[in-house]
Amino acid sequence: MHPNSVAYRLTRWQQLSGADPRTFDGLARSVIACRLTCPV
Repeated sequence: MHPNSVAYRLTRWQQLSGADPRTFDGLARSVIACRLTCPV
């Protein structure tokens, strides 16, 4: 995957969810939200 694609997707995730996956807090919130909505 191209680095620009990764940067775009991380920025887009932040815009949509309000959580910045580039920080520990934002990443933890994103993981918890995903696990709560789609438990595997």
